[in-house]
Amino acid sequence: FPVTITTLIDQKKTNYNKTTMWEAKISYTEPLSKYWFIVGDYKYSSTLTQSERGSFDRNTLNNEYTQLVDSLSNRFRYNITKNEGGVTFRYVNKKVTAALGARGAYTDLWQRNLVTGLPQDQHFLNFFPSASLTYKHKTTSTLNINYSGSTRQPTLQQIQPLQDNSNPLLVYRGNPNLKQSFRNNVSIWMYNYKPLKGRGYYFNVYSSFVNNDFSYSDFVYPLVPFYFWLNILYHIRVIK
Repeated sequence: FPVTITTLIDQKKTNYNKTTMWEAKISYTEPLSKYWFIVGDYKYSSTLTQSERGSFDRNTLNNEYTQLVDSLSNRFRYNITKNEGGVTFRYVNKKVTAALGARGAYTDLWQRNLVTGLPQDQHFLNFFPSASLTYKHKTTSTLNINYSGSTRQPTLQQIQPLQDNSNPLLVYRGNPNLKQSFRNNVSIWMYNYKPLKGRGYYFNVYSSFVNNDFSYSDFVYPLVPFYFWLNILYHIRVIK
């Protein structure tokens, strides 16, 4: 038999979110010969997010929503700072354009709970290669192969250790121990077109392999679904 549970949530919700982002990048290209070039670059980026979330119960004495619910309220500050640099060798001629490089990135995830004063910091050092090849057999025929690596940081909503009961039938809770994810991207595409015959073809394959991707675990208690953010070891995606 179906079970029906009725729950009344009489609360006032307040939300304040502010995000400030900025970055600076410098690059330099030096020709080594007629066809070879070396490119060096450095990039600094910073993302500062502030969040204040309040839940208030109604005070029966004055009928005002003034009773703060500590378990559902928080003031949080989250800062992502990244220093990234790399070197790439490029080869360019009429038919072939190729690049091979390596990059390094140091990422600092800085978290502060402004209510409890509890800090939580994480630091990551990543190295990832990059490579690309473009071959033009003719002006109407091209083959391209590309690989790149990148990182992605969790959002404030994913790490904020706070239960959100705005929707009582779908409750989310953040995870302050989330780690950044690392994505490997590989793509291959080619096309060939014969204008005199009006015939051609196009082929494209994209694949990504993600380590520590973001997902969530769900459980029911009692008869209400709860979702908890976590890292999964591997995630593979292929698009044709």
